[in-house]
Amino acid sequence: MKYLIFLFFVSTTTLAQSSKDKTIYLDSLFFPTTKKEFKYYMIVEDYKNTKPEYFITIYYASGKIESKGYSKSKDFFKKKGEIISYYENETIKSTIFFEDNFPNGKCVLYFENGEKKMEGRYLLTTDIGGKRKSKLRIENAWNIDKLQVVTDGTGDYEEDEFFIVHNNNY
Repeated sequence: MKYLIFLFFVSTTTLAQSSKDKTIYLDSLFFPTTKKEFKYYMIVEDYKNTKPEYFITIYYASGKIESKGYSKSKDFFKKKGEIISYYENETIKSTIFFEDNFPNGKCVLYFENGEKKMEGRYLLTTDIGGKRKSKLRIENAWNIDKLQVVTDGTGDYEEDEFFIVHNNNY
């Protein structure tokens, strides 16, 4: 019986991360750090294979998912397509579309209680110097009391916390 329980534990642990995956430990700013100092960790699926894109999941130190999506790099989170982020209580924090690590397209933010906070669209632009950047157009927004404060781009939106879109390498 003990052997059977051990075998079950080993097989479920193996499903969680294959030998082809890689774990990278990250600090509070999502930069690589040591296992001793980490606040987050990132698992790159199928790291040992060369592919055009990799599925990456970033976890809080608690083991709960912080964000997940595809990356054009296996060594850092160069976001591509829809990236979903979560609060540590496991409710969705945001869904944002990315192109070459820049927000570009639909964006939805949520309050920590799971209620929708804002719908918008990022527009990828290039400034006079040729530098790419994203501008956010807020289409609809609600306050914590579920009162719509922006409708079809008209109204006032006030952010109660600074929302950072991770445009760094992680």
